[in-house]
Amino acid sequence: LARTDTDAVLVTDLRAYPTGLEFALTARPHPDQLQQRGHDPDRPHRYMYRDLWLELRFADGQTASTRLRSWPHTFETKQPDPPFLYYHGAGGSERGWRSPHWLWGLPPPGPLAFICQWPAGQHRASGVQIDASLVLEAAGRAATVWPTS
Repeated sequence: LARTDTDAVLVTDLRAYPTGLEFALTARPHPDQLQQRGHDPDRPHRYMYRDLWLELRFADGQTASTRLRSWPHTFETKQPDPPFLYYHGAGGSERGWRSPHWLWGLPPPGPLAFICQWPAGQHRASGVQIDASLVLEAAGRAATVWPTS
């Protein structure tokens, strides 16, 4: 998604299901940054990526974003209206950071863009685009593990 002289941000571990996508937003510092960040009391590594936000842009013009949204409390009994992007936790060390994400609902056919930005201005918005047919084909091959009764 983004790469500077000091950091790289990637989408990893993408899995498609009939109801949506699971993936991780992963950030890695340049190897030269490891020792410097580990000893910088003014910039603890655990806060390096906390303000990073992600937006997904779909071929039909809809978007889903991690900005100021929370998982609805009724998710166990009522599904959120798609597209709904949710991130559940994050963690890491001076060697990197990872945040699992879930997109409720599948993207429509066409381009699917992943856009990230640090609002504090550390990095400008950047991203990558994939063909959503890859995701839709994978979701179509998903097998039910535990059938509902």
